[in-house]
Amino acid sequence: MLHNAYKALPAAAKAQWAARVANLYNCSGATCRMADTSGRDGSIGAQLLKSDDRNKDDGDDGGETEDLSVWSGVDLSQLSSEDANGTAKIFRAAENGPTVDAMALLKKSGINTFRMRQWVKPCADGRCSASQWDYAGQAGVLEMARRVMAANMSFVLDLHYSDWWADPGHQRKPNAWLHLSFAVLAKKVESYSKQVTALLVAQGTPPYAVQIGNEITNGMLWHNASIGQTCGDGGKLYCGRQDAAPQWKTFGHLVAQGIKGARAGAPSAKIAIHTDLGNHICNPKDGGCANGIARVIAWYKNLLANIDGETIELIGLSTYPQYSGGTVFQSVKQLAKLAAAFPEQKIYIAETSYPAVGKTVPLQAGYPISEQGQLAFIKDVRAATAAALGGQNGGVLWWEGGEQGWGTLFGSGYKPDPTALHVARPALLKGFD
Repeated sequence: MLHNAYKALPAAAKAQWAARVANLYNCSGATCRMADTSGRDGSIGAQLLKSDDRNKDDGDDGGETEDLSVWSGVDLSQLSSEDANGTAKIFRAAENGPTVDAMALLKKSGINTFRMRQWVKPCADGRCSASQWDYAGQAGVLEMARRVMAANMSFVLDLHYSDWWADPGHQRKPNAWLHLSFAVLAKKVESYSKQVTALLVAQGTPPYAVQIGNEITNGMLWHNASIGQTCGDGGKLYCGRQDAAPQWKTFGHLVAQGIKGARAGAPSAKIAIHTDLGNHICNPKDGGCANGIARVIAWYKNLLANIDGETIELIGLSTYPQYSGGTVFQSVKQLAKLAAAFPEQKIYIAETSYPAVGKTVPLQAGYPISEQGQLAFIKDVRAATAAALGGQNGGVLWWEGGEQGWGTLFGSGYKPDPTALHVARPALLKGFD
């Protein structure tokens, strides 16, 4: 039986959804299958995709199939807090142009993928304002997924397993999970991962991929020593002076439970593992390129050996010029070795960006801090990634393209008009096509 969410869609939206499913999962007609929330295979796909329409699209590019498996995308998770879930038209393609829908502007600019972070319960520990960050909660993620799907883009779900930012230096357990024993924590990771992905499937917006954790270089769901917990009560790597092997085992088990849950909730989704190790491949502080890429390969081999037989499809790396010592392109070139070590996985740049204003000294040699320098950077990163990885290229995601910070894809140089803060820069208009 079709989902109620699908039943409520108008005819045009149903047709678009069917074409989208076919395009995402590379299937057609009766061969296309998806699982509904009860776990029965084929309940949506078999009823929707009755004809061989996979090569049809939304009409933007003459009807050719777009390869959504190679990402040309953004993590613009805060978008809904800027444009009130699309009800406030504040974006412009040109300084004096009309305001436009943000998703339409992204799609027209060549963006095919949108990554969205999800926190368990934003700001539950009182460290931030829930009203400011609630876009990253369950309701906000479901709303954004609907917008992304309507724009015919891939939706990538980035699970932080925290109530706040998760990164190499911060992997705090969600407040509600803080006192759980390790065994119960692992089960909670599985059930939570299943629940959030199943909700996306249930409303007709299945994620193309699910990231199990965000920049989990040093593990995830760390123990809390202030309440008497020890390394074994969480998934922290390199914890104290203890033997590394047990830490990889506990960390790997938590990752495995996340994978298991995500596959149960969204069986067709790709599984991605994201670290910040792209910043440490050729960074002069880390001993040079040969040592750096060897450490990346060793990290992912350790992970795959400890995830209880589960598998992954995607390896994601953050690489920023300011954190890599200005070695982004040297590091990207080394990714050919990573691809050779993991021939079954695609590799993607999970996060990168470059400023257009605000600094005087370039962060990457040859790329001035200007709109044209920013444009050249994103075009060259995408080209270098494709050249290094060939058929294993998973693409590039620009981090927080809409955040009003140094890496923004929207200009702030047209003041005093406040709406000009949302004028697309050349990097957005020309860097992703």
